[in-house]
Amino acid sequence: MQTYACLCGNALYFDNTRCTACGRAAGWCEGCEAVVGLDPVANSSPAMSRCGAGHLLSACNNHVQFDVCNCYRLEGPGLCRACALNRTIPDQTVAGNRERWARLESAKRRMLYDLSRVGCGMDRIEAVATDKTQLCFDFKADLSSPGGNWRPMNDGEPVYTGHDNGVITINLKETDSVEREKTRVNLGEPQRTLVGHFRHEIGHYVWDLLVRDREADFNAFVEVFGEPYTNDYQDALSRHYQQGPPPNWRGHFVSAYATMHPWEDWAETWHAYLRIAGTLETMHAHGLGGMAEPLSDLDEAIDLFAAASVAMNEMSRDSGLVPLISENLSEIVCEKLWCVHRLVHDAS
Repeated sequence: MQTYACLCGNALYFDNTRCTACGRAAGWCEGCEAVVGLDPVANSSPAMSRCGAGHLLSACNNHVQFDVCNCYRLEGPGLCRACALNRTIPDQTVAGNRERWARLESAKRRMLYDLSRVGCGMDRIEAVATDKTQLCFDFKADLSSPGGNWRPMNDGEPVYTGHDNGVITINLKETDSVEREKTRVNLGEPQRTLVGHFRHEIGHYVWDLLVRDREADFNAFVEVFGEPYTNDYQDALSRHYQQGPPPNWRGHFVSAYATMHPWEDWAETWHAYLRIAGTLETMHAHGLGGMAEPLSDLDEAIDLFAAASVAMNEMSRDSGLVPLISENLSEIVCEKLWCVHRLVHDAS
């Protein structure tokens, strides 16, 4: 993630809604494609702002009404491009749901930024998507027992985080750090984060758009990841949770979950692809090496990410925390990253 600058020269960061130095409102300008400082436009109704580049902007309705977004639109009042993708939002009559929703929106905006940085942004997605594969998000909660302890009631149907034909569903309990940590430990996952969920699930969506129905690209995928349709997904899912990954998985897969099925192998590799880009760009923005254009040379990016992983994990351990980076970048995994890279940039 890049670092931005307010009109006063103070540093701004991706989630800022106000400059801590001069007090100006701040947010993501859809015209500048950057976080900017904003000056109010006198006597405008509804209230409008202007950035340093001169764009006349309106705050996203979800910022005005709920303070869960920091985007500003060029086209007058309404929902920003990110919030317009929501099909279902958390019930705002439930205490704490506004804060939970804000965490989801922050993670979703970061993922959408990632997509734009690897050449698969919303302009491209909208050009490729069909009526059956329009991207949207459902943020839902299980019907919980009294007290909000997240356990489904006997007659309640649980919500499963996942992707299906363009619809990405995130269970609201993933915003609860305690519940997420319980799930992480129970499932034996080294890391489980909100932005990680978004990166993984969007990988399934990108596969549907760029691989599934394109013969040459599908064949390229099969050559590296395997044939997905001869391996029943539900059987693979049950087997994974009953037996775990095969003992020799580390040399062949980026994570244990990737061993389950070629679709999950792709989604986990896609997650790593976005994470490499994001990590290296953030490092560069803060003067810690990295790369300004992190995927301009994928081999160099992989090498730099692998080296950074060692330092980041040691710093994490030094603080008594779990390692920050868990991706296993073996030679075979790097071949899979190259397959993702080619299919994104050279899709037929």
